[in-house]
Amino acid sequence: MLAIPSRVIASSFALVSFAAALLIGLLSGNSAGVLIWRATLVMIACWIIGRIVGAIAQRVVDEHIERYKQEHPIPGDEVEDAMAGVAETSNGEGQDRADRAVAASV
Repeated sequence: MLAIPSRVIASSFALVSFAAALLIGLLSGNSAGVLIWRATLVMIACWIIGRIVGAIAQRVVDEHIERYKQEHPIPGDEVEDAMAGVAETSNGEGQDRADRAVAASV
Protein backbone atom coordinates (compact mmCIF):
# COMPACT_ATOMS: atom_id res chain seq x y z
CA MET A 1 0.00 0.00 0.00
CA LEU A 2 1.44 3.34 -1.02
CA ALA A 3 1.11 6.18 1.43
CA ILE A 4 0.09 9.77 0.78
CA PRO A 5 3.68 11.17 0.81
CA SER A 6 4.57 9.10 -2.26
CA ARG A 7 1.61 10.62 -4.11
CA VAL A 8 2.67 14.11 -3.07
CA ILE A 9 6.21 13.51 -4.32
CA ALA A 10 4.91 12.08 -7.61
CA SER A 11 2.48 14.95 -8.18
CA SER A 12 5.05 17.61 -7.36
CA PHE A 13 7.62 16.02 -9.65
CA ALA A 14 5.06 15.75 -12.46
CA LEU A 15 3.92 19.38 -12.17
CA VAL A 16 7.48 20.72 -12.09
CA SER A 17 8.38 18.63 -15.14
CA PHE A 18 5.26 19.86 -16.96
CA ALA A 19 6.18 23.48 -16.28
CA ALA A 20 9.79 22.89 -17.34
CA ALA A 21 8.67 21.20 -20.56
CA LEU A 22 6.34 24.12 -21.33
CA LEU A 23 9.10 26.64 -20.72
CA ILE A 24 11.64 24.76 -22.81
CA GLY A 25 9.09 24.28 -25.60
CA LEU A 26 8.27 28.00 -25.60
CA LEU A 27 11.93 28.95 -25.74
CA SER A 28 12.57 26.56 -28.63
CA GLY A 29 9.65 27.97 -30.61
CA ASN A 30 7.38 24.91 -30.85
CA SER A 31 3.72 25.27 -31.81
CA ALA A 32 1.05 25.20 -29.08
CA GLY A 33 -0.26 21.73 -29.98
CA VAL A 34 3.20 20.14 -29.99
CA LEU A 35 4.12 21.99 -26.83
CA ILE A 36 1.09 20.75 -24.83
CA TRP A 37 1.38 17.20 -26.18
CA ARG A 38 5.05 16.86 -25.25
CA ALA A 39 4.61 18.52 -21.87
CA THR A 40 1.75 16.13 -21.07
CA LEU A 41 3.83 13.09 -22.02
CA VAL A 42 6.71 14.34 -19.89
CA MET A 43 4.32 14.94 -16.99
CA ILE A 44 2.92 11.40 -17.17
CA ALA A 45 6.37 9.84 -17.36
CA CYS A 46 7.66 11.93 -14.47
CA TRP A 47 4.58 11.11 -12.38
CA ILE A 48 5.33 7.39 -12.75
CA ILE A 49 8.99 7.94 -11.84
CA GLY A 50 7.99 10.15 -8.91
CA ARG A 51 5.55 7.54 -7.64
CA ILE A 52 8.27 4.88 -7.63
CA VAL A 53 10.82 7.16 -5.97
CA GLY A 54 8.23 8.32 -3.43
CA ALA A 55 7.28 4.76 -2.52
CA ILE A 56 10.94 3.83 -2.02
CA ALA A 57 11.56 6.93 0.09
CA GLN A 58 8.47 6.28 2.20
CA ARG A 59 9.51 2.70 2.85
CA VAL A 60 13.03 3.76 3.87
CA VAL A 61 11.63 6.37 6.26
CA ASP A 62 9.14 3.88 7.77
CA GLU A 63 11.89 1.30 8.32
CA HIS A 64 14.15 3.89 9.90
CA ILE A 65 11.39 5.01 12.28
CA GLU A 66 10.63 1.43 13.32
CA ARG A 67 14.32 0.67 13.91
CA TYR A 68 14.66 3.85 15.97
CA LYS A 69 11.63 2.93 18.08
CA GLN A 70 13.10 -0.52 18.77
CA GLU A 71 16.51 0.89 19.70
CA HIS A 72 15.10 3.74 21.83
CA PRO A 73 11.98 2.50 23.63
CA ILE A 74 9.90 4.91 25.67
CA PRO A 75 10.50 4.26 29.40
CA GLY A 76 6.79 4.43 30.22
CA ASP A 77 6.07 1.47 27.95
CA GLU A 78 8.33 -0.79 30.01
CA VAL A 79 6.48 0.12 33.21
CA GLU A 80 3.11 -0.58 31.57
CA ASP A 81 4.39 -3.97 30.39
CA ALA A 82 5.57 -4.78 33.91
CA MET A 83 2.25 -3.75 35.39
CA ALA A 84 0.38 -5.87 32.86
CA GLY A 85 2.44 -8.85 34.00
CA VAL A 86 1.31 -8.21 37.57
CA ALA A 87 -2.35 -8.33 36.63
CA GLU A 88 -1.85 -11.71 34.97
CA THR A 89 -0.12 -13.31 37.96
CA SER A 90 -2.03 -14.21 41.07
CA ASN A 91 0.81 -14.74 43.57
CA GLY A 92 2.86 -12.18 45.49
CA GLU A 93 6.04 -12.96 43.55
CA GLY A 94 4.69 -11.18 40.47
CA GLN A 95 3.95 -8.09 42.54
CA ASP A 96 7.53 -8.04 43.88
CA ARG A 97 8.95 -8.24 40.33
CA ALA A 98 6.66 -5.43 39.18
CA ASP A 99 7.65 -3.27 42.16
CA ARG A 100 11.33 -3.81 41.34
CA ALA A 101 10.71 -2.97 37.66
CA VAL A 102 8.93 0.24 38.59
CA ALA A 103 11.66 1.19 41.07
CA ALA A 104 14.37 0.46 38.50
CA SER A 105 12.71 2.61 35.84
CA VAL A 106 12.33 5.58 38.19
